[in-house]
Amino acid sequence: MEVPNLSSGAIRPLSSTLAILHRLLDAALIAASLEFACWLYSVSPGLQYRLAAAWAIALFFFIAEIRGIYDVKVDLQQISILGVYRRVCTEVSALGFQ
Repeated sequence: MEVPNLSSGAIRPLSSTLAILHRLLDAALIAASLEFACWLYSVSPGLQYRLAAAWAIALFFFIAEIRGIYDVKVDLQQISILGVYRRVCTEVSALGFQ
C-alpha cells in the first residue's frame, strides 16, 4: 500500500479556492450587516443602501489588498480583518451621516 505524499499539507493545494471563499464570505457579511441594520431600524433597503453596500465591499477589498490580509497567517489574519472592518465601518458611517 502506497502512502500519499502529504509534504505540501492538506489545505495548501486548495489555497486559491479558500481565498476566493474568504473574499465571498467577507462580501456577504458586509452586505448582510447592512441589510440587518436596515431591518433593525425599519428602513426599506432601497437602491441607495445597496449602492452603499457595494461601495463598502469595494472599499474593504481595496484596503484588504493594500494591507495584505489574505496573505498572512491565520492568527494575524483575524486581527487584520478586524482592523479593516473597523476602518471601513468608520468611513462608511462618516459618508452615510454627512
